[in-house]
Order: sequence, then structure tokens, then C-alpha cells
Amino acid sequence: MARQQRGFKVRKLACTGVLIVSGLVSSCGAATAGDSGPLPARSAVPPTLQLPPLWTPTLPQVHATTAPNERPSIPASPTPQGLIPATAPRTEESFSSPQAITLDTIQMQSATEGWGRGTLLSENAPRVLRTVDGGATWADVMPPGVALEPRVDREVVSLTPDVAWVFVAVYPQDRNGPDPLVVTVYQTVDGGRQWRPGTPFEIEHGIADLPMFIDPFHGWILPWTGEEGGREHRELWRTIDGGITWELLSTTEDDDGVPLGCSKNGLAFADERVGWMTGVCPGPFFLYTTADGGATWFPRQSLPVPEGLTEDAFNHNIEIASFNPVFFPDGAGYLAVELETVDGRYYHLFYATQDGGITWAPHLLPVRASVGPDFITPEQGWVSDGRQLFETINGGTDWDLVGALPARSDVYLIHIDFVDSQHGWLLDRNTLSSTEDGGHTWRDLTPRLATTR
Repeated sequence: MARQQRGFKVRKLACTGVLIVSGLVSSCGAATAGDSGPLPARSAVPPTLQLPPLWTPTLPQVHATTAPNERPSIPASPTPQGLIPATAPRTEESFSSPQAITLDTIQMQSATEGWGRGTLLSENAPRVLRTVDGGATWADVMPPGVALEPRVDREVVSLTPDVAWVFVAVYPQDRNGPDPLVVTVYQTVDGGRQWRPGTPFEIEHGIADLPMFIDPFHGWILPWTGEEGGREHRELWRTIDGGITWELLSTTEDDDGVPLGCSKNGLAFADERVGWMTGVCPGPFFLYTTADGGATWFPRQSLPVPEGLTEDAFNHNIEIASFNPVFFPDGAGYLAVELETVDGRYYHLFYATQDGGITWAPHLLPVRASVGPDFITPEQGWVSDGRQLFETINGGTDWDLVGALPARSDVYLIHIDFVDSQHGWLLDRNTLSSTEDGGHTWRDLTPRLATTR
């Protein structure tokens, strides 16, 4: 299960991106521990960031020390100054509530543990959730002070069963007015028992986008800030201290900054310096790369044309969409591409790399993918059109039909998520299903919200 992956079909990264992110802080000043002063201005913070002395966890470099299909074990930290407990303590007794919930995102990290976002039938705003029983029941682990209101976006991003972030974006009452979007990022390293709030920062006329992290410290956010003439304005923000502080690194107004053209729909980093930005365009292929952590961006000149396509059809088209690459610790990775040619044909492509994106090998996907691909190692992954599931064990060169997915009257897959060769989940707009035999059989779950007794 590769993290930070958006679905193969374009879902406006309201979000990934990859989803709308949502939630409201009762007062923006209250979201920062011990700080009641004015919010930071939109300008960049100094390039040398200092971690506040409240909390300095010693955490492993996840991508450097963990095998591709394993999750690191990060010990729970003591309660330092600046940490705040979750909405409800997470205990084994918590998993007993009869309240049904509708999930809109899941991020499973093991056969039993995972993160998600879901809504009670009586509410219209989602909660941040965590499961320890494979998705049957979910505990509310929302940081305190985050209100369930429509004008606030909140989303969870997880790295391991214990390390995660909640991204909270508070929109102004008048979204067309002069007031900025206010963003606060919370981090936990103990499975949501306690949260460390970051310093709020402002984005003028922005629409929030989901952050992505490569380890417990390094992360990026690419919010939308405007559009004109088919050209999309974005800002790239970076953190090097786990989300406590954020630096405005690059914008579409900068020379060699975030590219202005097309609709950006993906952001991925292989390490602290090398990253990729993807998008949707008519005509030329949109794929930009950075080698300095995101300060400057340059177009990738070309990708190999897959067998069965001419170079003219590949480069002169109605629309071509590239989706953010996913990388593994050894430099292997993949990139999904969807192409509509001028004669109305659709191609669903899969590019694999073994050297961190220096070279790419093209393959055709077996179906028009609605979600995925989802890989747990550079060799093994799955893809689906919403009705059938296909698997590869040789890095996308060949795909085998696993079988039909559970029948639905309205097929709309949101997410496919495997954590090992046997355990996986499917999420559509109404149902969460799980498999324990690699996707051959599926069991529908009825997710319920757990509360403390």
C-alpha cells in the first residue's frame, strides 16, 4: 500500500487532492499552544527553521530504514509540554458504539490498524478516525478545538499506525472576500492519543490541498490560489519539523517556480530534494521535477512512447493526465498516465522506474482504471475498473485477473488499499469491503463509530 496516492481518475485535489480536506478551529489563536498573537503573514518564513523547544521526538527515518512492505514501529512518546489529548482517549473499551458512519477516505497501515475520515448520518461534517480491528469500528481521534462545521476542511494523512497529521483549513465566511484561508497542521506520534498543533499560517484566496510527507519531519502542501485563461496558480509550502512551522518555498509567480500551465493534480517526493509534480493538459505531457526540495521546477523533457501508440498521438492529444508518482525506499516507483487521443481513444498507461525517476519503462494497464494502481512493493500491485480486480507480481509488465469485485448497483470506487499480499480494502461511496485472500473473496463491513464507555 503506497502512501499519498490519489485515485487514477481526476478528483480535484480539493483535494489528494486526492479529496476535499475539511474542519474548524474554535478560534485560530487557540490552535497554537501558548501563542495568542497575530497569525504569520503569507510571506515565507526564514529558510532556517528551528523546532520549538516544546517537543523534540527522536524518530527513525522511515523511508531509509524500513523495507518497502513493512511499517516501522515508533514507540509512544511521553506527554511533553505542548501536546493536547485527542477528543476521546483511545482505549480498547472505546470500540463498542452502535453509531453507523459513512467513510470517505481510508489509509490502512496494517491488517488491523488504519486511519480514515467519516461522517455520522446525523452530521454534515467528517471526523478524523482510527481503527484497530480492520475497519469494523472506528474511534474519533480528532484534535480538540476542531469544530464540525462546513466552512472548515479537515483531513488525515498517515505514515505509520502511530504517526499521522490532521490538516485543518478554516475558510473565511465570504470565500470571495479579502480574508485569507487559515491552515493549521496537527501531528501525532502515538496513534492519536495526543496531538501537537503547528503554527497557523495564511494563504490568500486559497483552496486547501492535502499535504504529503516522506518521513516524520519533511512534508509539502500545494494549495490552489487562482486560475486565469486555463492557467492555474499554486503555492508550494514546506515543513522540515513535522508540520510545526511552514515555509513558502515557491509560487507560480517565481522564475523557475511552480509551473503556471495546466491543472496540477499531484505532488510526490522521492526524498528531501527530488520531487515530481503532475497535471492534466491538452497537448504536451505535464511532468515537472525538482532537485532542490521544491524551490525550482523544470519540465521533464519526454517519456517513452508505449507500444501501440505513435509519438504524434502521444504528444498531440485531446487531453493527457499524469498522476503523482509513488516511490519506494530503494528508488523504485511508478507513475500512472491517462491519455485521450484526437480520434477519441483512451489509453491507461503505467510507467515504472528503478532509479528514482531518471528512466521510465511504459506499460499498458489492463483496464480503464477507476482507482489505483496500488502497490505494496515495486513488483506487486493491484488495479481496478470498479468491477474487476487485476494483479501484477512483476512490476506492471503483466497483469492477471484476480476476479470480480462485490456487485454494486452504483459502482463508484473511491479507494483500493492493500497492506500485504492478502489483506486489502475497497471503499466506494456507500460501502467498505475487506479481503483476507488477496482479493479473491470480499466481505462487506458496517463501519461504526466507537465511543468511550
